[in-house]
Amino acid sequence: MTILADTGRRKLGELLIDYGYITPEQLENALVLQKTDGRRIGQILVGLGLLTEQSLIEILEFQLGIPHVNISRRLIPPEILALVPEELARKYKVFPIEKHNKSLMLGMVDPSDVFAIDDLKLKLGHDIQPFIISEGDLSRAFTTYYGMGDQAVRVFKELEDQIEIKDAGNAEEQAGDAGAEDAPIVRLVNMLITQAV
Repeated sequence: MTILADTGRRKLGELLIDYGYITPEQLENALVLQKTDGRRIGQILVGLGLLTEQSLIEILEFQLGIPHVNISRRLIPPEILALVPEELARKYKVFPIEKHNKSLMLGMVDPSDVFAIDDLKLKLGHDIQPFIISEGDLSRAFTTYYGMGDQAVRVFKELEDQIEIKDAGNAEEQAGDAGAEDAPIVRLVNMLITQAV
C-alpha cells in the first residue's frame, strides 16, 4: 500500500487494530494475501468481509487528513467530466468532482498516491485536490457516467439546462410544453434501469 512510506503516519493496519476494526491475526492473513494479489490492504480486508467500505473510508480520513466525498450524491456536469479522459480516470482510479480556478477536485481511491497526483497534474494541466472515494462509489460512477457514453452526457446537459430554466422562473411554462416521457430526468432514470438490467 502506498499510504505510508516514511511520512511519520501510522500504518493503516496498525490503526485498524488499535481501533478494534480487525485483529493482528486478520492483518497477518491479509498481508499474506497482499503478496499474491497486489491489492491494497484496505481493499483486501473489505473483500474478506472483515471491514466495510465505510469503515475503511473513516480510518483513511483520520490517517491521511483528507476528506471523503460520495460521488453518487452529486450530479457531475459534463464540462467537469470532460476534464479527465475516461482512460486516465480508470488507470488512476479517480473521478472529477469540481473545478475551482486552476484546482481540480478529484475523488481518488488512493489519494496518497503522489505519483498519480503528479502525473495527473502534468497531463490535465490543473492542480489536483484529492478527496477519498470508495472503490464501490467509483465503480458506480464509471457505470453511470462513462458506461452510457455520449448519451449520458447529453441527458445530464439537458437536466442542467432544465434546472437553469426553472431557476429563471419559467418552470411551469416549460413543464407544460414537454411530455413526461421526453423529460430528461425520465430518460436518465430509464437509461440507469436499462444499464442495471
